[in-house]
Amino acid sequence: MPVPARKRRRRTPGQIARGVRRRARRLAGRLRHVWRRSLQLRVVTSTLVLSMAVVVVLGVFLMQSIVASVLTSTEVSAVEESRANIATASGYLTQPADSTDITQDATAQGQTMNPVDAAAKALTDRSGGRYDVVVFNDASVGEGRASGQVDWSSIPALLRAKVQSSEE
Repeated sequence: MPVPARKRRRRTPGQIARGVRRRARRLAGRLRHVWRRSLQLRVVTSTLVLSMAVVVVLGVFLMQSIVASVLTSTEVSAVEESRANIATASGYLTQPADSTDITQDATAQGQTMNPVDAAAKALTDRSGGRYDVVVFNDASVGEGRASGQVDWSSIPALLRAKVQSSEE
């Protein structure tokens, strides 16, 4: 007759936790023993930790430097491009009304182009599709122009006031 199998007793969470702690203490004791006995392990480990700390510090510094440089160059580029656009628009908008060479396209077709349209077209061509152009004229109704899908009347009044009060 076979011997009946003993019913295995379930371990409680406290017993499981004590077993995990005991194994962790054993492992920590072994690591401590190896650490104290091996000069080579201590030298290699401390060298790696110091190297990682230096790499992290230099990496953070380098990333901050790169980000600052990219932001500065982007801002300078945008300001220079806006100044060039202002000069282009001013050139079209300050020409005498009897000037016949406003645009070569208009003279080739034998018609004169509105200076606002000519300025908007020149600025749109200059943008290369990177941004839309809005020419807003408060003085005369209907003289505003916009490229792309921009409705010139949707420009907030605060933005209009800020652009009008700018140095350029």
